[in-house]
Amino acid sequence: MKCLKCGKEYDDSFKFCPACGESNPQVAEQPTTPMEQPVPPSGPTPPPLPPNSQQPSVQSQQPAPAHSSKSWRKYVAIAVVSIIVILCLFFVLGNVLIQGYKVKAKTEANQFIQNALKKNYEAQYKQINTDSHDLMWVYIVCPREEGGESNTDFSSNEASLEEYYAGSTGFLSGMFGGDSLKAFMQDGKLSSAKVTRINGQTYYVKLFYKGATEPFPLFIKKQNSTYSVDFAATLAMSKPYIAQGIKQTVESLIKNPTTKNCDTAKTILDKSKTLKSELELWLNPGPKSVLSASKIAEIEDAIKETSGFDELSSKVAKAREKL
Repeated sequence: MKCLKCGKEYDDSFKFCPACGESNPQVAEQPTTPMEQPVPPSGPTPPPLPPNSQQPSVQSQQPAPAHSSKSWRKYVAIAVVSIIVILCLFFVLGNVLIQGYKVKAKTEANQFIQNALKKNYEAQYKQINTDSHDLMWVYIVCPREEGGESNTDFSSNEASLEEYYAGSTGFLSGMFGGDSLKAFMQDGKLSSAKVTRINGQTYYVKLFYKGATEPFPLFIKKQNSTYSVDFAATLAMSKPYIAQGIKQTVESLIKNPTTKNCDTAKTILDKSKTLKSELELWLNPGPKSVLSASKIAEIEDAIKETSGFDELSSKVAKAREKL
């Protein structure tokens, strides 16, 4: 192109005239290319940050790390210690309760013996477990010696039994009288006692009296908060052959199947249902230790004898139906 000022020719792309320095009007008039501006993202504009706030760093946006193994072990240790403390409290409380039960069982047993020594049969009778009353009646009705005759005329109610028991010459009260008692209690003064828990409701008590050659054994039963003497177990151990006597008596009654005989036979069997469990009490380690080998054998034979009571009950029922 030709310079407008000095008339010299120069290339159109030059911005200035090389001769005089005059600016090239064609180059000066071309618009400059503006810089590209960033395009804002689509969607709603996020709210502005509050004053004095800072953008969270990449590190703060990451999730919090899990508890360390040290913290986990701490919580486990606390839990284990808490469980141990609770178990110890239960053990101590349970031991205190059991010891209290043993004291009550010993007191009940000793009181029963003292009532026997004082011949206070009414008080003694009231201490006896109600389950014992049935077997007491069976002992009176059935033969007390092998091969003996049964007393079938005896009334089958507890009022008659109490009247019989209270008599000074009665069979049951007589068991605690005379010289036979001296082996267990020479002067009636308790020296010591040992109580063994058989199960949740039954305690075996050995009472040691001064001057006595043998401890007096008793079973005490607990029902709710009431303690009473299980005299039936003592009777069962004293004369285990009563199981055979029951069988003989029932069989003799149904040989002459009258209404009265069948009813008496049924009553005897009904009241003998606890005999097996009473005999089995003596085969526990504590009670068994005071028994001789021959007595243990008698008890085992008597338990086997009780297994035939169900068959006897069926025979009685059939005899009753035929009347």
